[in-house]
Amino acid sequence: MRWSSLGLLVMFVFRPLASSAQSNAEVNAGVQFDFSLPGARSLAMGGAFVALADDATSVWANPAGLTNLTRPEFSAEGRYWDFSNLVVNHGHDGVPTNIGVDTIAGLQNTESNSPTGALAFISYAVPHDRWTFGFYRHQFSNYDANLESVGVFLDRPYVDRIEPFRASMKLDIVDYGASVGVHASDRLSVGGTLVVYQFKMDAKTSRFYLAPFTGGGPFPYPDNRRQEFTGSGAWFGPANFTPANEFLTVTEQGTDWNVGFNVGTLYRVQKVSVGAAYRYAPKFHYDATTIIPTTFVPAVFDPNDGGAPFYSQFKGQNFDEERETFDIPDTLALGFTVRPTDPLLVSFEYDRVWYSQISNHNVEVFGIEEHDAANGKAIADQIRNGLVFPNVNQVRGGVEYIKVRSGPDMAFRLGGWFDPDHRLRFEGSDPRIRTLFRPGEDEFHVAPGFGVTFDKMQIDTALDFSSRINTFSVSTVFRF
Repeated sequence: MRWSSLGLLVMFVFRPLASSAQSNAEVNAGVQFDFSLPGARSLAMGGAFVALADDATSVWANPAGLTNLTRPEFSAEGRYWDFSNLVVNHGHDGVPTNIGVDTIAGLQNTESNSPTGALAFISYAVPHDRWTFGFYRHQFSNYDANLESVGVFLDRPYVDRIEPFRASMKLDIVDYGASVGVHASDRLSVGGTLVVYQFKMDAKTSRFYLAPFTGGGPFPYPDNRRQEFTGSGAWFGPANFTPANEFLTVTEQGTDWNVGFNVGTLYRVQKVSVGAAYRYAPKFHYDATTIIPTTFVPAVFDPNDGGAPFYSQFKGQNFDEERETFDIPDTLALGFTVRPTDPLLVSFEYDRVWYSQISNHNVEVFGIEEHDAANGKAIADQIRNGLVFPNVNQVRGGVEYIKVRSGPDMAFRLGGWFDPDHRLRFEGSDPRIRTLFRPGEDEFHVAPGFGVTFDKMQIDTALDFSSRINTFSVSTVFRF
């Protein structure tokens, strides 16, 4: 049995996308959170809302801002997201051999789009003397992804190849909160929100066999035999995604509840306001199960290819079982708003997002420790300690111009924000892991918007464009 091959298997079962990993299954590396604050008005100002916070969406953005309300308000928002998911799909990180499908120099990404939509936010706030109370439901994450890689080549001192895979994920996080804001003085307000989160995860990653299985080692045949391995599912051949060639399947599923909180403060003097908010998000737990499918019966090209028999003996069994932890990053927001003239408002915000919390609980789900693989513990330690997300500093800004008319007032908004790269990356020396877990690119968001305000109702729309995620929002506020 090829324990050394199994031990090295986990070193090439990764793929970074954007923003989360609790296991070394590829699809976990791609979770994207929508950290833009609720409401189309906030979205159109680049999310720079913590120092403004003057409507019912303040229950999430900055509960201290609830004290800006003078009468009860109800708000609702619908959002549409179009996630662009990148995956290293094909190519050779080095010089291609020009054998079979190994003909493309450089690693090549493919892009898949996953659109989702939801009733993103509902809130109700009631002012009473120096106190204001609010309640809300918020769609924190509504993420969907479908990925495929045909298996890339890379140069070590020899030609290596990473197994093809297919993966999917549905992540649904909803939070419910009760907020209170209070006037500490004429200029200073403080507030807090108790938040209850509901977490649902449903993900699957399937890996497909390449013959011969090398376990990350050298191709075990003389160069003059390479042409024999150019058929479907072979080392230099096209990927074989048939059920019979699926040799590992990881399912990650679960539902969990936990509690967090938001706190904020707001200071106003004449036409300037300064605000701050801290949002603490909790951890969740779910289960990962890895099996060898009963249908796994790949074509074995040579008796020396011991990988297929090794995996076949475990068909239908749970190859690995893990309890996973999913940690939503905490966020600190600092901002200020100035109104140079009555129609014009300018707002800025700085956000610190602790993405590193996501990778504090990595687990290995491919059985190297359970099956006593060679160097299994050392490899698992690399996974737990070497795969990290960086913390980031986001900068947001926006302007709002209100045209007062005899009819409803019209608001024109334009915002933007800078989101530094926070892809999962490998901080270690192994070339195989480092090839797959590479830093990405910084994101620049542009967000135009428009609104109409009546005496008791406000309707806003906004778009947020970037290379990785596009968001469309429509929201309304009713004042009683």
